[in-house]
Amino acid sequence: MSLVAASVFDLSTLTELFNAGYSGYEFPVQLSDEAFQDHVTLYDVDLESSRVVIADGPVSFALVGQRGDAGWIGGVGTRPVYRRRGLGERVLVAAIETAKSRGCREIGLEVLEANEAATWLYRKLGFRLVRDLAVWALPASDDRPPATALVVDVDDAQAWIAAQRRDPEPWQRADPTIAALQRRGISLTGLLVERRGEIAAAAITREQDQRVAVMQIAAPDEAAATEILVAAAAGRSLTLTNVPLDDPASHAIDQLGADRVAVQHEMTLTL
Repeated sequence: MSLVAASVFDLSTLTELFNAGYSGYEFPVQLSDEAFQDHVTLYDVDLESSRVVIADGPVSFALVGQRGDAGWIGGVGTRPVYRRRGLGERVLVAAIETAKSRGCREIGLEVLEANEAATWLYRKLGFRLVRDLAVWALPASDDRPPATALVVDVDDAQAWIAAQRRDPEPWQRADPTIAALQRRGISLTGLLVERRGEIAAAAITREQDQRVAVMQIAAPDEAAATEILVAAAAGRSLTLTNVPLDDPASHAIDQLGADRVAVQHEMTLTL
């Protein structure tokens, strides 16, 4: 078996390997070539740093995103027939070392709370827990109390969110991701809620297939978070991904009746 850069493979081969690596996963993944390309582009996945194990073809992979000296594990997986041979650890270590050689000084990841085997591996490699993040899905409903928000320029909403931010955004919702979405021409909406003439909450949303995805949100309390979430949903289904469990937005969406789809451990490794 040998290790090579993911960049030697074409898009379709990497997509097929990615899907195979996540087969049998708690939340099965089946990406199209276009969706996989979005994953690479929006999250700054560096295919030169990312690594693939070759046996009778590509069998295991570790994808690494890099933004300056910060890195992120954008997926690790192995074909089912090749699992339990240590290939996941081997390819992950190789990808981390390559990212380090390319200037990465810290690398993060998210792992499902229920995935004890992967969590054990990450701890073994020196990753430490930063915080727990929830994935929420709010069903469509016309029964919620009405709420309104001002539609504003995305940059204005983002500036207010950045000023209120206490901790970094998770990688998939970080400012560079918002910028990448805008460069791709993907429509985003900025929203503000005011109280007594002052901004009380802000959000950036993206509409996808008759549902609303909240990309970024900031609110000082549960009441403000509730108001902007209800306004953003406008009766439609809404998703809020990888928001800290102790964030007002998590408390608000929980009280609105959302399903907590998953909890992920956010972990980081200093290189």
